[in-house]
Amino acid sequence: NENTAFQAYAYACSPPPPPLYPPSAPRGGHRRPYAAPTRVSSRMAWRCTLPRRPFSSPPTPSAASSPTPAGCSTKARAGTSTSTRRSSPPSPTPTLLTSSSRSYVACSLLTPSSPTTSSSPPSLAPPPGCEASVLVFDSLSAKNSVVWTALVSGYASNGYTDEALELFRSMPGRGLFAWTALVSGYVRAGESVSAVELFVEMRRDAVTIDDAFVLSAVTGGAADLAALVLGRQLHGLSMRLGFLSSMMVGNALVDMYSKCSDIHSAREVFEEITVRDIISWTTMIVGEAQHGRAGEAFALYDRMILAGVKPNEVTFVGLIYACSHAGLVQKGRQLFDSVKREYDINPGLQLYTCYLDLLSRSGHLSEAEELITTMPYEPDEAAWGALLSACKKHNDAEMCVRVADNLLELGPKYPSTCVLLSNVYAVNGKWGSVSTVRKLMANMKINKEPGYSWVEVGRESRLFHAGEVPVDMREEILVFLEELVSEMRRRGYVPDTSSVMHDLEEHEKEHHLFLHSERLAVAFGILKSLPGSVIRVVKNLRVCGDCHTVMKLISEIFQRKIIVRDATRFHHFEGGKCSCGEFW
Repeated sequence: NENTAFQAYAYACSPPPPPLYPPSAPRGGHRRPYAAPTRVSSRMAWRCTLPRRPFSSPPTPSAASSPTPAGCSTKARAGTSTSTRRSSPPSPTPTLLTSSSRSYVACSLLTPSSPTTSSSPPSLAPPPGCEASVLVFDSLSAKNSVVWTALVSGYASNGYTDEALELFRSMPGRGLFAWTALVSGYVRAGESVSAVELFVEMRRDAVTIDDAFVLSAVTGGAADLAALVLGRQLHGLSMRLGFLSSMMVGNALVDMYSKCSDIHSAREVFEEITVRDIISWTTMIVGEAQHGRAGEAFALYDRMILAGVKPNEVTFVGLIYACSHAGLVQKGRQLFDSVKREYDINPGLQLYTCYLDLLSRSGHLSEAEELITTMPYEPDEAAWGALLSACKKHNDAEMCVRVADNLLELGPKYPSTCVLLSNVYAVNGKWGSVSTVRKLMANMKINKEPGYSWVEVGRESRLFHAGEVPVDMREEILVFLEELVSEMRRRGYVPDTSSVMHDLEEHEKEHHLFLHSERLAVAFGILKSLPGSVIRVVKNLRVCGDCHTVMKLISEIFQRKIIVRDATRFHHFEGGKCSCGEFW
């Protein structure tokens, strides 16, 4: 019938399901920290990063220049539609509070206005490529709920979330599947705060949840926001509604806990999933890898093989990522060789880039350069960026300039890559090239992304920008940091100002480091939290070397565990040591 024909048109015009783990950087290509791979969040699933990645997400080198599983995933969720949306810091996360009734209430949200119930759709421009489906929709004499839902899904899936919401408001009746299409569309477009708000509104409307997909979608939104408290509440809601046996919900929860820096809860949920698919295994493997737990990642891989589950390309991305951040070069070589030999998988650009990162990060720069010039793909910005970052780290000036020239010729698009290029050229005295990069940034209106960090303490969350101390806690935080620096100096701390590229006096550079956003966030966390509790911080950029040293010292001085999720990985600081083992 005509409704069935329209559905076929609408779904044909919707973008195809994203590949299980597409190779891309988070949030428009930069710095949305992490993503563990999973399809349940409706976009796929960690920057495959980092990323993304609120955190996006957020990769410096960023996810654009650091090929992490995290970095690859979040953009996968966002799809191409987010490229026109401006990146912004994460908004305060709505909190779902249980009440004596079945409803969940967002305490930080205003009660939404009553939606219109008009059956006449608004006049909206169709998304590119979907003109035919909209014409068919307009020509239908009778439109049932499935047809309306299909059109809402078409707009939302293509990133036209405002239009999808307007169309949704005009629907005569809105059932669970219409809500699901809208919520998942917002998550896919990277608008996770709005997705959570819509889910809260759906709960207020007492819509019966008898399908698990909307729960998995909104849990993916909580994962993107790194909102642990919200994620735990969604876990409780899933349990209360009887969906914990759903593999889809289980996968989403594993992904969420991994991204929210609670890898132990992620593992507990994983072990409770009774029937696991490749997404379940790969999500957990990548989560362990991102948290620096290479041994656990390899043990899971062995269990997966014994269970008869065949790995896919992203399973190997996670495993080689684990090798890269643990310095296990030979193990990484063996895994890369087994991809084609044992499993007949043709390695894609993402896997080549991850292998390239392993070699270059471990100091095998010549081998990495040979790989990038001989691999069966044109190297992209992420590949060249990973090699350039490693050359800079290992102080190979000649190769730095050579790789930078290739990257500049490619035409970088991401702020983090441009900043890396400019710094490399400046250090090597190539001022003409510095000028070229700056002109490129000006012409493309690329601005260096300001650093920010986000910390949750109980039900309170706070966003800190570098160099900006909140007025309400200014004195407390500054006094805390001054006393901290004095204690650290007694323990042999010497500030490393090499990451401060401004033309400043040495004491000014030290003050610049003093007010980095992650230090402000950790200071707030220690001042506001109970003694002994874990401090969890999300940062949109890569943690600098000096802040990495400071975090280790803070964990030792205050006997607190600090978990920092930056643009490339998770750092677990405890007892003066970091889980990264200095491979970051």
